[in-house]
Amino acid sequence: DTRDASSLAAALSEANAVVCTTGVPAFGISGQWKDGNHPESVDNFGVKNAAYTWSSGSGPVAEQSKRRFVLMSSIGVTRRDGFPYSILNGGGVLDAKARGEAGVLKL
Repeated sequence: DTRDASSLAAALSEANAVVCTTGVPAFGISGQWKDGNHPESVDNFGVKNAAYTWSSGSGPVAEQSKRRFVLMSSIGVTRRDGFPYSILNGGGVLDAKARGEAGVLKL
């Protein structure tokens, strides 16, 4: 659960690479965003939790120079104010993804 940074340490501490493909549906209809599974907690904080936890890992793999964190985000994140992406951003998903991307770039 990327929303809980403490739950990631064991799984990511010695990983050479991470491909992060987490995300929520664009619109929280039919209860899809229930139980804290919403854009801000998953696409922003969850991505940052995974990236920061992985980058601060220790062990022999952490000493290797060829480590990669790959984030699969979404089309339209950099153009979320224009059509048709503004519609997809109606629930704030692209805004949250942009904040998550910014967090990864700061590593």
